[in-house]
Amino acid sequence: MWKLIFALLAIIGIAEVGRWLWLWLLKSKKKGKIYFVFSFHGHEKEAEVALRGAVHRLRMYGGTEEKKVLCLDRGMDEETKRVCKLTARDTQMVEICSEEELANLLKRSFANT
Repeated sequence: MWKLIFALLAIIGIAEVGRWLWLWLLKSKKKGKIYFVFSFHGHEKEAEVALRGAVHRLRMYGGTEEKKVLCLDRGMDEETKRVCKLTARDTQMVEICSEEELANLLKRSFANT
């Protein structure tokens, strides 16, 4: 039984080292911007899970690029807005914006690329 558990853990460890090596090999010296955009309308039960998961994925990328999770308010209810605001405060990578603010942010960020 212990040999099976050890073998499974060894396989997971080897896969993780391979993933880490692959990400390191693909790393570019060019700095850029990474935005994840979530659009919420009405009541969204999974808002916090989605936002925190995106923050975690962005942190895994490492580097010094500008990384943000944008929470697009397309008519969120009060509870979803509160959850998004709390997540934004806790993680400092989440930004809540309207459709107009998102369009302006993207124009400013990518106008000269």
